[in-house]
Amino acid sequence: MFFLKCESRVNCRFDSIEDQVRTTKELIAQFEDVARGDRPVYGDRRNCFLLACSNRTSAINNKRKFSTIMDIGVLNEFLIDDTVLAAGHSTFLTNTDPTDPMLENAIDQLNGKNNIFKSGAYLGGSPDMPIFWIAPSEFLATQRNNHDNNELGNSIRDLLGLIHHAEEVPFVEIQIPGEQLKNLTARPTFAEACTNIRFRVLPDSRRARLRTGWGCTVDLNRFANNDIIIDGVSERVVKQIQFNETLCVKMKFAGITQTKRGETVNDDNVAFAKRICSAKEPAIIKKTLLDILL
Repeated sequence: MFFLKCESRVNCRFDSIEDQVRTTKELIAQFEDVARGDRPVYGDRRNCFLLACSNRTSAINNKRKFSTIMDIGVLNEFLIDDTVLAAGHSTFLTNTDPTDPMLENAIDQLNGKNNIFKSGAYLGGSPDMPIFWIAPSEFLATQRNNHDNNELGNSIRDLLGLIHHAEEVPFVEIQIPGEQLKNLTARPTFAEACTNIRFRVLPDSRRARLRTGWGCTVDLNRFANNDIIIDGVSERVVKQIQFNETLCVKMKFAGITQTKRGETVNDDNVAFAKRICSAKEPAIIKKTLLDILL
């Protein structure tokens, strides 16, 4: 179903197709090759975006900021220089009390310094998936205004659909000026979703669907409560970018998760699959796909 909804909305021209496809099986195999990165996307040999989305956005500009969320441990291990941590900025690694102001202070002390960045560090530095995800920073600012530090981690995790984060995970928000991201972003497709098990191509609300250049997260809290609309916030994916002083980032403590998601009959993987597939039986979904592709 992900494939069906995406295929009609992305530019899937291949750079190299040896033979014309003759069967549905061959066609699906070619899409699988693209999703694995085995075939280059048209016009982009670097394979950063596995499918090339034709929808653009003018919203990423020098008047706005955009944020990505990560585990603070990832920030320490891959992005911040070891000598900086040794000098006393690793407070947040050992302290998991979200009400302790030292957590925020440790993050704030990293801002405005040019000597904190690990040499050769990248946002989106995974060799298998050299991308990272962003959302407009104003959405996260709203969460800060509506929740104290004890609730902030859960609320941000839920809003962004970050179901892979369990309890007691400390978050940091990396805020990036929009002018640094021009021409680096794309609307996410099922291929970029990779192992994200709470990904959808189409949002529920009409307003969200009109934002054609953007993806939309799944709000884990809304889904668990069986709401009619489970849209989270707008999202895009960004090609990997060097993490250094020229990026002009601002780092903010973003709370600690207090609970898990996805472990009840209301919000587990089976419940989500039924929601995405509109509770249709697998045989009906298969027939629908074959009717379209044949």
